[in-house]
Amino acid sequence: MGKAFYRFILSFLIVITVCVSAFGIYSYNSVTRDATQRAIANNEMLLNISKDKIDGALLELDKNLIQNGLVIETFDGLSLPTSQSTDYLSQKKNINLNNFVVHLNAGSEILDGVTIYFKNENVFLTSTGRFSQSEFWDQKITEIIAENNNNIWAGPRKIYSRIYDRKIWGISYIRQLPLITEYKKACFIANIDLAKLSILVDAFEDKYHSKSIYVVDDDGIVIVDKDKELIGKDISVLPFMENALNIDDGYNFDTDENNNEILISYTKSDVA
Repeated sequence: MGKAFYRFILSFLIVITVCVSAFGIYSYNSVTRDATQRAIANNEMLLNISKDKIDGALLELDKNLIQNGLVIETFDGLSLPTSQSTDYLSQKKNINLNNFVVHLNAGSEILDGVTIYFKNENVFLTSTGRFSQSEFWDQKITEIIAENNNNIWAGPRKIYSRIYDRKIWGISYIRQLPLITEYKKACFIANIDLAKLSILVDAFEDKYHSKSIYVVDDDGIVIVDKDKELIGKDISVLPFMENALNIDDGYNFDTDENNNEILISYTKSDVA
């Protein structure tokens, strides 16, 4: 897959689909026009609420990784003692680093886990121990790190969850370290559980009687779905998604796969 796959977060769309057949959009009386305008306004409000929730969670995660990256650079450096180190300072550093990863895992409501990768040693440090590159369970991540030295969003894809002991749909955010120089010696790998991310839109959908809320990438792959049934699925094949994927912001009236009239509102994420 090309690099564009890993840049989806730059321009993913938040798509809200609301059934509007009850508004009678084909009638021309003023009551219906007012109802349609209210539907558009409600859709826009719901769109912005959902966008703020999703963007806010992802930006908060990035901010936490930056803050913790500065901590690990300042106090623990970017070299990793061997697990067999016997001197007191090395053992203490190993304990501190392990506790640090446990702390990272507890720092977000959308995380499945955080790993620190030390490039010089080719070692992944997790809350359950350290793994060599060949032992690490997510070989796709090792390929991405080898090919790219930037901060990357990878997914949506199936990731192994040590919480559930099975594969789940997720996206991985790779934040390179150190933050202040070009030569990167380590990185954080934060795995985001897309089912947990989807929960963030639950509280708003029923209130406004909307039919569905999706966050999709540039290719039309679903990242967030309130019902969680479409996560990881390609909905670009649906005719009414074509405009939403080609236009940055706004709304349009269309028909869904069942030929029902719908109102689609859409915008871009602010996450970069």
